[in-house]
Amino acid sequence: MKSKTKTVTISPVERAVIAQKWRNTAVNARIHTLIGNDSKELVRLSARMFFVAAGAVKLADVPRDDVDVRILRGAVNAMAEQAGNEAIPEGRRRAIDIGLQAVGRIVDRVGHEIVTLAACVLELKLRDGHIKHIDFLEALA
Repeated sequence: MKSKTKTVTISPVERAVIAQKWRNTAVNARIHTLIGNDSKELVRLSARMFFVAAGAVKLADVPRDDVDVRILRGAVNAMAEQAGNEAIPEGRRRAIDIGLQAVGRIVDRVGHEIVTLAACVLELKLRDGHIKHIDFLEALA
């Protein structure tokens, strides 16, 4: 029986574009978390950051009890709680901001190549649909 798994190849140029897009998202996510009032945008931007960081954690085999991984898990939960809510409570905003800070430390530890690979996984997943809370939990389990 033939496998129905589709192999996707991303060109070096497309990888570079995806990596740059993710770096831009990092800046926008942090700014929006600090001063933005659009709940949907807060969730959208932070979800992208957290998904790539969770993927990088998985790819780099970072211990799941690492302090930044635990912070990331809490931030993912705060982001999931924020989804669908108009108002952004300060405690939730702070939890997401602390999560974004942990993303920065994780990125520094795992390196550019792994982060780029995780960003490519995000891009491919978004082409097929949306990321869900369970996707984060599986990566951080």
